[in-house]
Amino acid sequence: MRRNHLTIKEFSLVFVVLALGIFSIYSNIFEAPFVFDDIGNIVENNKIKNLSNLWPPVDTRYITYLTFSLNYYIGGLDPFGYHLVNIIIHLANSVIVFLLVLTLFKTPWVRSTKTERLEEIAFAVAVTTALVFAFHPVHTSAVTYVTQRFAALATAFYILSLLLYLRWRLAHYSDDKHLRRSLIYLLPALAAALCAQATKEISFTLPFVIVLFEFVFYTGRIGKRILYLTPFLVTLITIPVLFLASSYYSDASVSAITEINKGFIADEGPVSRYSYLITEFRVIFTYFRLMLFPINQHLDYAYPLFETFLNPRVFISFTLLLALILFSIYLFIKSRREKNLLYLLMTMGVFWFFITISIESSIIPLFNDVIFEHRLYLPSIGFILSLSTLLLYVIFSLKKKLALKRSVMSTYYTILVLILIALSVTAYSRNMVWQSARTLWEDSVAKSPEKPRPHYNLGVIYSDEGLFEKAKIEFRTVIDLYPASSTAHNNLGNIYYLEGKIMKAFYEYKDALKYDPDNIEANYNLGNIYESLGNIKESRKYYRIFIENATPSYSQQVYEVKSKIMPAP
Repeated sequence: MRRNHLTIKEFSLVFVVLALGIFSIYSNIFEAPFVFDDIGNIVENNKIKNLSNLWPPVDTRYITYLTFSLNYYIGGLDPFGYHLVNIIIHLANSVIVFLLVLTLFKTPWVRSTKTERLEEIAFAVAVTTALVFAFHPVHTSAVTYVTQRFAALATAFYILSLLLYLRWRLAHYSDDKHLRRSLIYLLPALAAALCAQATKEISFTLPFVIVLFEFVFYTGRIGKRILYLTPFLVTLITIPVLFLASSYYSDASVSAITEINKGFIADEGPVSRYSYLITEFRVIFTYFRLMLFPINQHLDYAYPLFETFLNPRVFISFTLLLALILFSIYLFIKSRREKNLLYLLMTMGVFWFFITISIESSIIPLFNDVIFEHRLYLPSIGFILSLSTLLLYVIFSLKKKLALKRSVMSTYYTILVLILIALSVTAYSRNMVWQSARTLWEDSVAKSPEKPRPHYNLGVIYSDEGLFEKAKIEFRTVIDLYPASSTAHNNLGNIYYLEGKIMKAFYEYKDALKYDPDNIEANYNLGNIYESLGNIKESRKYYRIFIENATPSYSQQVYEVKSKIMPAP
């Protein structure tokens, strides 16, 4: 029989297993380069290169940018330090998940169920949720992909705040007279909630999750409980306030990601809220598949957009999701009536998943990107909690019905070990793809051949490596898939220019400006061509447009161009 508390030895063992497993899985990423949004958020983001630029703290992702700035201060643009911090955050999150699930088993409602072997079940579910979360390959996109520290760090503050809230309520519940002692949990819980809100917008759901956990796991007078929740509900204003404040302090130094987005993200036009929403009904099932069978992972999915709810795939997906939610509500009511702990945990995992994924999978279009694996990082905790509880329930049921002699827990842990081995091997293999930007985008092109962006990014890499024939194939593919890609035309023109095919370059630059007259590089390049052809009048025309739109990263070119056109009448 297990004791009703976690011993130092048990915690140390869990921590060591988590640490060894995580560092082994991610041991091959320390030299992985910056890719994709890393360029705009880190490499070309001048704001993080001086800590003084991060004052005042008025960004909805301020804390993550602060950690990037500290990374830069210590190690410049060496990827090693950035990857190390991401791995440590993932380890911390896995430990917090373990403690969070254990804490749920100590709450008043759970204790009132008088569940047999409660402490043994608590440890099994907690360690399973933590280990599967730690080793799951889908999380490589939140750990290996440096920029997605946004998701990992927000999750850290999110679950830490919830854990401390639950601990505060436990201390308060057991000893209502000693408020001072309970404050050691309350104040840090509030601080973590505020930090979560200033790390990534997904944290907006945190107060709602805290309310849910309060009314599910604790008891007491409604008025008093609302009083407990009020400080956390007030944190809901944090993101709107930061968003409004940032509009007054934004400047060109943080525009790097905007420039990157022009060529890398907005390559297929905007997505309506309606289309985004109904497409997410299908996306959620892809997320389920990735959690259950993490195969065919890649960075940039070519996901079909749906325009009508009556599309059979959309309608069926919506119907199944609605059925899952309604069944979970039914099971929740049943669990409360029968005081069935396993039913409750299964449903709470489902509720957690849908609440936490709601920001990124609802009516708020995130450019035209309907799916990214890193968006599963926070919601996956609920998914794994539900599945681990379901597995335990199934084993208990089979043992009872079939009169099996083998211990329930030995069967459970045997299955768990097999699952963890499979997840670890898959995660390590997935990390191999991140060894270079080239291997990453070649993987994406192979898996999403009909999506322009992977071809574009691979073309840039080939061009930088001097593989011009391969680069031209990729840029032409982009143009075939999306003719209005101004940046693809411009980059194809650059290759022709380097090859001495001036007129071919000229026409590509012209096409680039046809689709985006303000394209900075295309205006500069066309100005150069007109100058080389002796057409000074036209050259100055395009140079002036370049100067008007140039960002600070083009300061040297602006200086050179101004010296050419200043003498003009």
